[in-house]
Amino acid sequence: MKVKIIGAILFATLMLGNGFSAGATEGENDLLGETVADLEKGYSEYYDILNSQTTLCSSYEMDGKTQNEYMIVLDVVLKAANVEQMDYYQGITDYYDDAANKISLERSVDSQDSQLHIAALDTKRESIYNELNEYIGKQQEIIFFVKETYPVNDKTETEILFENGMEYVSLEDMLPSEHKKIRDNGYKAMSDIDNEYILMTQSPETQQAKTSYSVDDAVTYMQTYTSNPSSCNVCGSSCGSKVDN
Repeated sequence: MKVKIIGAILFATLMLGNGFSAGATEGENDLLGETVADLEKGYSEYYDILNSQTTLCSSYEMDGKTQNEYMIVLDVVLKAANVEQMDYYQGITDYYDDAANKISLERSVDSQDSQLHIAALDTKRESIYNELNEYIGKQQEIIFFVKETYPVNDKTETEILFENGMEYVSLEDMLPSEHKKIRDNGYKAMSDIDNEYILMTQSPETQQAKTSYSVDDAVTYMQTYTSNPSSCNVCGSSCGSKVDN
């Protein structure tokens, strides 16, 4: 694991190789190292982990405690060899199949309305497929922002929390969802897209009251729902995004 230290103002980078600096002694950062190892293990369910890098962004003392802020970056590639292997897309397809069967049962499959409805869902499904296909075989960065806190000179009481929007959460909250949940999220996203189509084909009054939900919304949701922070305040960096399969 490579470690960089970034100055609080200039963000000048000094590569230190393995280990930590700024007076740290060997063994002091075991918990942080274990945290990175646990992240790699959790995300290895969905990704091949190519590399991890930990950046110390700031370190200061306040109220008798030391607080260090880090940025952890995992360089990864999806294990899914194609979009069809991605849990999220499988949920999209599940909903499409269910909806197409339901439409066929409720109305004549030869009716123009039925054909237009099924064609619209198929177009959305294809759009999502094309979006997700951009991630297949491509190296990505999964970015985490971490706060490490402990009493001055006593790292035995270290607490490590992850920034997640405007709050800090535990490691468990940052790990990927289970396969079924990811698939269920894909199913729900396609359901929301279908509901939008249904509203759009109703009266103008109903159309004005609808909640917009696009293919881009679905893909954005897929990229972020597992754990990546939606806003990042440390390290002077914007958040990355990730895709689960």
